[in-house]
Amino acid sequence: MQKQSFFKTSSKAFTLIELMIVIVIVGVVYTLAINSLRHYSDRSFFLTLKNLPDYMQSVKGKDEVMMRCIDQCKSCALYRNGEIEKDVESFLEDGFRVYRYDIDIGTREIEFTPYFDDNQREFQVCFEYKVSASGIHSEMLMDYDEQIIAYPSLLGKVKTYDSIEEFIEQREAFVQKVIE
Repeated sequence: MQKQSFFKTSSKAFTLIELMIVIVIVGVVYTLAINSLRHYSDRSFFLTLKNLPDYMQSVKGKDEVMMRCIDQCKSCALYRNGEIEKDVESFLEDGFRVYRYDIDIGTREIEFTPYFDDNQREFQVCFEYKVSASGIHSEMLMDYDEQIIAYPSLLGKVKTYDSIEEFIEQREAFVQKVIE
């Protein structure tokens, strides 16, 4: 008489215990994946000057959003419709200048309007970048880290230049091309 092993079965179906183990494993994997995605979306975005417009566009929704930095750019906050939404780790270092360019006037340095909090304390604003509800961005040039970073007013990409003169040259060439 032949002995049958305890583990060998002649049935090709899964047992109830095997199905329960598979369900538990799938549940654990699902929970880990959901928590990982939630953690990814909640963690702070590594913000830089080059990805600032993309970041602002991603949080905008149908609202006006603004990034404002005060206290010699040591403190930055994201505002939604004029109210502070969250504090943002400062992404700026000393030694930058912000300009606006006009084809008729040229470049001029921007001086930001001071900010007054709810207690009417005045703070000097060192940087401010807005995206309106309609999607128009602040158009500006930043002289930062030996390069010029140009922010377009619409959905164009941030561009970098070696100097303001290079930016002006390319902008004037573009304007001439449009006029012709």
